[in-house]
Amino acid sequence: MSEVRSPNEQPIRSLKSLRVYQMAMDLAVEIKTLTLGFPVFARNELGRQMRLSAESIPANIAEGYGRSRYEADFKRFLVNALGSCTELGCQLELALRHGYIAQETYGKLDELRDHLGRSLHVMIEKWRGW
Repeated sequence: MSEVRSPNEQPIRSLKSLRVYQMAMDLAVEIKTLTLGFPVFARNELGRQMRLSAESIPANIAEGYGRSRYEADFKRFLVNALGSCTELGCQLELALRHGYIAQETYGKLDELRDHLGRSLHVMIEKWRGW
């Protein structure tokens, strides 16, 4: 479960020690920085939707972690985080197709997003509670 634990593989001691949480926070910050550079209309429309999707990922992980004593509750929030991660992928593609981001930027961010999504999927499948 290397995608779940911190890089040094210490036992999970806090929300911030979860790699998926760290990755989700990093992605949310990158998406916000990116979308604030969109043209005004796109910043307020697609950009806002992208920021909400990106910020929903770590927020769902955090809320689920708060309920992690109950395996089903935690997994439900991880599934919600995965849904937001997938939604962000669609929005990134729209931003590319509308010409708001370059192919290189799209490739980098979509790769990060895809890695996060795969990591969430592994965590959902392997999490066994405390």
